Amino acid sequence: MKHFYTFVVLVTIFCFGCQGSSLPGLVPASGVVTLDGNPIDGATIVFVPRDFNTQRNAYALTGASGSFRMTTLKDNDGVLPGTYIVTVTKHEKSGTIIVIPGEFDQETGAPLTFEPSVNRLPAVYENEASTPLEITVPKGGTKTATFELTSK
Repeated sequence: MKHFYTFVVLVTIFCFGCQGSSLPGLVPASGVVTLDGNPIDGATIVFVPRDFNTQRNAYALTGASGSFRMTTLKDNDGVLPGTYIVTVTKHEKSGTIIVIPGEFDQETGAPLTFEPSVNRLPAVYENEASTPLEITVPKGGTKTATFELTSK
C-alpha cells in the first residue's frame, strides 16, 4: 500500500508539472521593429508588465525583416493581455579584448580574457525607466505591433 501512495504522489507531481508548460490566457503578439525606418535584425524585444499580478514578462528576437513573435513560456506562445513597457536592445561583440588581471587559464597559463558586448541601439530604449515605448495587448492579441525607434 505504501508503494501505491508513492506512485499516486509521483503521478500527481508529474501531471501538475506538465501543466506548467503552458499558461492559460496567452494571446498572439507580433509585429515589426525598425530604426530610422529600417528593419532591425537580431534585436531583443522585451515586454515588461505594468501589472505583475496579472501579467508576465515576454520576449522575442527580431528577424531580418525586423519582425517578431512574442514568447512567455514556450517559443512564440504569445503574451497575457494588458499594458507593457517595451525595451529593445541589440547586443553585439565590442571588438575590445579585456585581460582579467591576475586570472590565468589553468591548462595553458595564458591570461584570461573576455570581449564585452555593447548595445548597438540608442540607450533610451534599453531599460524600462527610460524607454518611451509601450503597448496594450488586447484580449484577442495583436499581429500589427510596430515599434519605430529613432537614432536621434
